This record gives sequence, structure tokens and C-alpha cells, in this order.
Amino acid sequence: AKNATKAAVEEGIVAGGEITLLYISQLIFWSEQLKNNFGALILKEALKKPFMKLIENSGLDYVESWAKVYHQDGLQPYSMGIDVIDGQVKDLIKAGIIDPVKVTRSALENACSIAVMVITMNTLITDVVKEDK
Repeated sequence: AKNATKAAVEEGIVAGGEITLLYISQLIFWSEQLKNNFGALILKEALKKPFMKLIENSGLDYVESWAKVYHQDGLQPYSMGIDVIDGQVKDLIKAGIIDPVKVTRSALENACSIAVMVITMNTLITDVVKEDK
């Protein structure tokens, strides 16, 4: 908690609940420059997964939750998202569901860096986990 607070003081906060990553995925979707970029399409789909997993883990339906957040007019203000405790759309920042920008940004940068490394090296080294009987 202490480190998260320091990170928030350094770079600010964003709405939690993985909604920020979902909003970024939609910015990529609507960007004319990135529409036909294969790497951007992969990133767009990857950015949706944390929100999807959070919703599924909470026992809510992803499609219904997505429909609550996304309207025909486009996404609601960036801080609006699903509170998984009650399944309602709320201003997550006002509800205290926040993430430090630094943590979200660093996670995204590191994930992209690893993905690029795996793609360019065309190999991956990992530990083999042995099962105990």
C-alpha cells in the first residue's frame, strides 16, 4: 500500500477495475492510423482480457457488463466502470477503486517488451514444473 501510494503521488491515478485498459483498447479500435495495423489489433484484444477476467472471476457476465459500460454513443467518461461487488456502473474514482498510473503503465510497457522479445527471438525459455505425486 505504501509503494502504491508513492507511485500514485509520482504519476497520478486512473480508474481501477481494469477499465482503463478497456478504454485504451477502444481508442486503438477507433484510431484510423491503427485500424489495419496487425500489432495494434493484437494489443487491442490483449487489453480487453484483464477486464474480461475480472468480470468472470467476480461471477458477472462479461457481455452484460460490457453493455453497461459501452453505450451506442461510445464509452462513458473514462472513470465510469463496473463495481464488481454489486455489478453497478459507478464512477470508480469517486468509489475509491483506483490504480496508480505508474503501475498500469509499467505493466503495459513490460508486457509489450516481453512480447516483442519473444517475437523477435522466436523462442522462449521457461522452467519446467515437475508435479509431485
